[in-house]
Amino acid sequence: MRTKPYPSDLTDAEWEILKGYLPGPKLGGRPRSTNLREVLNAIFYVLKTGCQWDMLPHGFPLNSSEAMIYLAMIRLMLRRLACSI
Repeated sequence: MRTKPYPSDLTDAEWEILKGYLPGPKLGGRPRSTNLREVLNAIFYVLKTGCQWDMLPHGFPLNSSEAMIYLAMIRLMLRRLACSI
């Protein structure tokens, strides 16, 4: 877990808005072990800095294969958000 936030990190107000659009955990599956707020922070860090996934600073809970899974989740969240506007 990181202690110092990056300028690209979500604020608490932004997180409150976005978390309702993220898919919930699967029923009957293992509990989710990845912090979705940190996943979004990692995605926004990559978008802001232009770095590659493998170049993320230590402390982000993501590797390249996990990134693809979570990017698909983010696409779903954005579709839901766009449909609700």
